[in-house]
Amino acid sequence: MNKIYKNRRKKLIDLLESESSILILSNQTQYKNSDIEYRFRQDSSFWYLTGLNENDSALLIIKHKNNDYDEILFTKARNKNKEIWTGHILGLERASEYTEIKKVYRFNDLEDFFENNNICNFKKLYFDFAGNSYLDLRKKILQIAKQKRCQEIINSEYLISELRIIKEDYEIDLIKKSAKINCNAHKTIIEMCMNNNFKYEYQVYAEFSKMFLKENANYAYEPIIASGKNASILHYVANNQEMKKNDLLLLDVGCEYEYYASDITRTIPLGKKFNSAQKAIYDIVLKANIAAKEQAFKLNATIQSVHDVAVKEIIKGLIDLKILKTSFDEALETKSYMKFFMHKTSHWLGLDTHDVGFYTEKDNSSKILKTGMLFTIEPAIYFNEFYLEDYEVPKEFLGIGIRIEDNLLKTDSACEVLTEIPIKL
Repeated sequence: MNKIYKNRRKKLIDLLESESSILILSNQTQYKNSDIEYRFRQDSSFWYLTGLNENDSALLIIKHKNNDYDEILFTKARNKNKEIWTGHILGLERASEYTEIKKVYRFNDLEDFFENNNICNFKKLYFDFAGNSYLDLRKKILQIAKQKRCQEIINSEYLISELRIIKEDYEIDLIKKSAKINCNAHKTIIEMCMNNNFKYEYQVYAEFSKMFLKENANYAYEPIIASGKNASILHYVANNQEMKKNDLLLLDVGCEYEYYASDITRTIPLGKKFNSAQKAIYDIVLKANIAAKEQAFKLNATIQSVHDVAVKEIIKGLIDLKILKTSFDEALETKSYMKFFMHKTSHWLGLDTHDVGFYTEKDNSSKILKTGMLFTIEPAIYFNEFYLEDYEVPKEFLGIGIRIEDNLLKTDSACEVLTEIPIKL
């Protein structure tokens, strides 16, 4: 395992120019109240390069003028009194053994290290100065770098994302496991929902929790269990309403297994079949999902071309239903369809649900899908009655929200769909 992280750091070093450095901070412990901690989840990039699951840590890589380099780990020292309450801390010596990084210092010495060394005199410092943890420390490091006239400060994710966007076999295996757990849970719970086995959204939430925990997995994000009009709210997470027969139920649930995410959405009728309005919208979204997947299988497909195909099906369907009262070309040019489909069709998938990685190349052309890339396809149509209160939409469509999301792996030959969940109506 240690070799995986060591090899990743070597690839990162190869991307660094001489006389540049990169600093990545761990995540910080967050507190719910008093001394009650939220469950700790490591920063994805720090985990990707170290495999170290400890807070109060940082990785610094320095590439010198002659292309020699230093790897330096900052972490917390052992504290027996604290370990009685929170469990074992690796400490400096064991952290060095675990990561195979020879130079290890106390995390509390990081600021002084930057202040008293010539790191910031280099050409470039790669550092996520806008991260969500250790805000004061990030500001201080940024201030030191500017005072020492660092020539250029660049967000570290710009460099790391070039590595993380192409998944290794080891990562693909974990994502496939995550997807399998998620698919099995969806299949079981969809059948239960369509047989009206649940009365409240939170009962569905609880069933997903049970099925994930039995596989040593957890949620990749707060799940969306959205019944009725709640399905037209993109990120509805209250998950506490009574579910009524013949309403829609939108299930957008991510599974995280060994740090890797899968992300599935299905929309079903709470009963045996859709009503006519629900079926009309579902058919449009399903066509968009299928067409987008077919596009992803093609040679030199791009994230943008996948989106374009999905949009085409959405526009055609809405025009056929006379919800869009324009020509296809006009709807595309004015983007009037975005009243009903306001997000992109795809996002990268990996250590994060919305994983790092650019969608365009340096020349602003859309990124071609390459072997080892994992991404979602999730076309949707939403009729939120508040958002559309000034828009002429037939009453029978108001409150409907339908999204169908799959996870795909780009392979040498085409693509592999990791989330086959047929819904029998």
